[in-house]
Amino acid sequence: MVARSKRQSLAQVEAEEISRIRDTMFAQSDVWYGFRMIVLGNFYSSTPSALVANELGISRDEMSILASLHYWGGLSANVICALTGRPKNSISRGVIRLVRDGLVSSCVDETDRRRSVLTIQDLGTTTYEKAAAVFRDREEEMFGCLTKAEKTTLDTILRKLLQNWQTRLSLGLDRYVTEY
Repeated sequence: MVARSKRQSLAQVEAEEISRIRDTMFAQSDVWYGFRMIVLGNFYSSTPSALVANELGISRDEMSILASLHYWGGLSANVICALTGRPKNSISRGVIRLVRDGLVSSCVDETDRRRSVLTIQDLGTTTYEKAAAVFRDREEEMFGCLTKAEKTTLDTILRKLLQNWQTRLSLGLDRYVTEY
């Protein structure tokens, strides 16, 4: 514990503490990758998610649904859960709202009537594109400090990590996920 002057405001005390810890976080290599990824993920997504929620009325899970349908076409909610790592209940609530608001449609799969297929509608595409622009701006803020070569390396590492994790999930090797 650092001795503090009684005259310092609480904001000053906390600012000093944050600065000290940030210096340590950047210098330490023993802080586990996952924690650093969580911190980066929070800084990446918190502000844009709040902006998108306030301006477009779209939650984080609804954004995941729209992005999945935008990139990969008609999918079931279960497939979206498996691809994004989001829980079924969260995706289900998002699907209900997006269908209700006309951003996504749902129809029974003609080849397997047990399954519903979700499709992004024009309004969903427009909404997704507006929301994606907010996240792309944040991405440039965060990753603009990297050189082109570093961005390429980061992209390669992210692809490898995602591919490995999807393989683990498809083989049932994630001990924390019971079923999508």
